[in-house]
Amino acid sequence: MREIEQAADFRDERNRCLARAKELLVEINRKDSGERNAQADDDGLTTSPRPTLRSTKTKARLPKIEMPKFDGEMTRWQSFCDQFTAIIDNSEQSNVNKFSYLRSLLTKEALASIKKLALTSENYTTAKSILERHFGRKERVIFGHLQEMLL
Repeated sequence: MREIEQAADFRDERNRCLARAKELLVEINRKDSGERNAQADDDGLTTSPRPTLRSTKTKARLPKIEMPKFDGEMTRWQSFCDQFTAIIDNSEQSNVNKFSYLRSLLTKEALASIKKLALTSENYTTAKSILERHFGRKERVIFGHLQEMLL
C-alpha cells in the first residue's frame, strides 16, 4: 500500500512539474511576442500577441559531397548541372570562385567549350550559358539516351 501511495505522490509531483514547465513556456513566448508589440488588424484594432513556440534550427554535419566531373556526355549534363547549381551556384561564393570550381569540374569536350574564356566574374555567366546551349539541348540529350538504349 505504501508503494502505491509513493507512486501516486510521484505522479502528482511529475504532473505539477509538467504544468509549471508549460506555464513557463507560455510566459517566455508572451515576453518574446510582447517585445514585438501588438499588431493592428485590418479593422485598425490591436490584437494581443499569441504565444508561439520557438523554432530552432539545428545544423547537422553532412558528409562531404564529391562533385562529379563532366566530360561532355550529353546524358550526364542535367545531373551534373543540377548538382552544380545546388552545391556551388546557389552558394554565397563570388562568381570568380564559382567559375573556378566550374572549370575544375570540366574535362574533354566540356572544358574545351569554355577554355578560351578568361577567369572573370562576367565570364562565369557566359560560361554557364555556353554549356547550357551546347549540352542542355533537349533533342541532343534525348538522342544520347536513345543511343545508349540501343547499344
